[in-house]
Amino acid sequence: MRTKSNVIGCVAAMPNTEVRRGINAFTLGVQKTNPNAKVIVMWTDS
Repeated sequence: MRTKSNVIGCVAAMPNTEVRRGINAFTLGVQKTNPNAKVIVMWTDS
């Protein structure tokens, strides 16, 4: 709700099912709060 650019970052370790599930849940929560927001995921691959 407080982002000025409507972009929110998320850092994730590895693109497996469990991590993706968590990112999807986070994104749904963000969209519920701010429908115009966009979630950007950065993978660390570790």
